[in-house]
Amino acid sequence: MYALMATDDKWYTKEQSETYKRITELGQKLIQHSKDNSKRVFEKERFLALQRQGLTMQEIEIELDVGRSKLYDWRKEHGLLSEAEKKNQEELSYE
Repeated sequence: MYALMATDDKWYTKEQSETYKRITELGQKLIQHSKDNSKRVFEKERFLALQRQGLTMQEIEIELDVGRSKLYDWRKEHGLLSEAEKKNQEELSYE
């Protein structure tokens, strides 16, 4: 997509051109891919198995191909936060 954009610095003004159509098509695919990834669901058993194997949260993030905040939110939603994380959350809510 970036290579196409670099071929014509005014591509966005030429809505009928093939370049414009291809760039917007690729852009839509990227948006859809982002939405699909944000809806990714983790299996609780998979997460617990990785924990039992002794993986750190960072290693689990890599294994599940997910960001820290997404995994944290998922763990919070499923009651899988550590006691320290729960305590920290409570302390932050008082401030």
